[in-house]
Amino acid sequence: MSANNAISVYAPTNTLVITDYADNIRRLNRIIQSIDQPTQSDIYPIQLKYASPSTFRRRFPD
Repeated sequence: MSANNAISVYAPTNTLVITDYADNIRRLNRIIQSIDQPTQSDIYPIQLKYASPSTFRRRFPD
């Protein structure tokens, strides 16, 4: 990336706004496409019967 670049994050739409020279943007686009891939994991919601979500979160942090 050049010294005149800018990368901004717009979280509500999960968007990156990149300003730079065209060659650098094309290179960044290839890098982003290689990283931004669907995950292989599945997410299943689990209904807690006895513990509160905050208790569970304290016992099993990220």
